[in-house]
Amino acid sequence: MSRPIHVNPTLAQLETLLAEARSGGKLVDLEVEGERREICQCQRVANSITTNYNGRNEMSLKFMTQTSAVLLAGLALAGTATTSANAASSTATTYVGSSPAMCVKGEATQYPGNAGFASRWAPVSATPYLTDCSTPLQLPQGNVATKADIYKWTGSTWAYCTGTGWVYGGYTPGVWRGDIYYSPTYGASTSSYAGSCGAGYYGVNAAAYAYGSGRWNGGWVWSGYEYIS
Repeated sequence: MSRPIHVNPTLAQLETLLAEARSGGKLVDLEVEGERREICQCQRVANSITTNYNGRNEMSLKFMTQTSAVLLAGLALAGTATTSANAASSTATTYVGSSPAMCVKGEATQYPGNAGFASRWAPVSATPYLTDCSTPLQLPQGNVATKADIYKWTGSTWAYCTGTGWVYGGYTPGVWRGDIYYSPTYGASTSSYAGSCGAGYYGVNAAAYAYGSGRWNGGWVWSGYEYIS
């Protein structure tokens, strides 16, 4: 049975609902009452990064992150992100088109503070595909980019806490090393850790971009959130 909750719940209400959901071994369905409004107007940021890969002329790569709004609705943020006793995680397509002919997907995961060896861990990744969004695309090294930005809920907004720099990747063929086979890789990945800004609710925003047609194509993926003590 769904339980109504106001759009602006207190942290105490969130903690109670999380405890009930976890003790019952399943998610609590919620109905949102009231008017939906923005709680996070993430700051527009321009990061200027110099690259020189695969014989390309050295260029200044500027990612201008689009202003994004994260909407709180009960225990889930807008989008496909889910929050559970295991981790908050989301996978989304950040670009698909014909020029360049590719698809880019990003993944963002935020583990809670009680997840054993994975506690507080926030891994992110970006992977290019053909336009079917299922067949991996072999792009040269340096043509896929990701980064992890950790945010904390202050009680009224999501504030940047910490994160990584830009990390680049691309296609690496599979190889045998002795008796061990290392599978091919196609994208870029990195990770950070939540909790450095004190106890509270944390989530990770993942960049997922791939280079093609003379520009970087992609966007950002929000993990959802978990409590870190």
